[in-house]
Amino acid sequence: MGEKDTFTTAVSYVKPGKAIIRGYDLVELIGRISFGDMVYLLFTGELPQKNEGKMIEAILVCTAEHGLNTPSTNAARSVASCGVPLQASVASGIIAIGDFHGGAIEKCAEMLRKVMPSALEKGYDEAALEIVSKYKETNKRMHGYGHGIHQPKDPRKIKLFELAEQYGIAGNYVKLADAIEVALKQVTQKSLPLNVDGAIAAIISDLGIDWRLGKAFFFIGRSAGLTAHVHEQIVKEKPMRRVYTWEDVNYIGHAERKL
Repeated sequence: MGEKDTFTTAVSYVKPGKAIIRGYDLVELIGRISFGDMVYLLFTGELPQKNEGKMIEAILVCTAEHGLNTPSTNAARSVASCGVPLQASVASGIIAIGDFHGGAIEKCAEMLRKVMPSALEKGYDEAALEIVSKYKETNKRMHGYGHGIHQPKDPRKIKLFELAEQYGIAGNYVKLADAIEVALKQVTQKSLPLNVDGAIAAIISDLGIDWRLGKAFFFIGRSAGLTAHVHEQIVKEKPMRRVYTWEDVNYIGHAERKL
């Protein structure tokens, strides 16, 4: 017989009577650390030293809910109205989170990471002007800036940055994110303030969390809001939720024709 296949992980292992998470006994963690602390431990491999867990919890509260007409909520409620169980309906909302809905955190965090070496060498203002000018020349969208609803400032960004300063989290990435906002105004002559996605991107970068986990901070928090919406749909609303009536469908294809 061949050698038995094994699977490798540094996250956790479980044996009878024991669950070890990143080297810590789960039972010892229960009641001693917060959920934010646990997320930080899972994502970075270490327990918070100061207020990292509090900062993460503030982010998760911020992302938990943002109205009925967001794509993920719309998807979850529509699926739930078809008689689909709670967990599957919530999962459908999570699946709707992608590059254009919830993806700006990841894209902004990746951009900030790439620009940071230049910012440390040349200064935040010069590096910010360079990246904004480059994005304008190539007609690329600067993710994490501007908002269709919250104008002139995204109040969620303001609160998160206040807490980042208060908790001692704000660092080089927060400074760079703010510098890019100023550069955007200079280069484009438009007000494109840092929004909540850009704020979260800067904060998780200062927390030392990989940019590829950006979407996680959206869907971990939003799962709570989706659960509330799905439950409400199931217990209070009629089945077969339709977004449009037949009259609202604008058909632009061929007129009816013969085979």
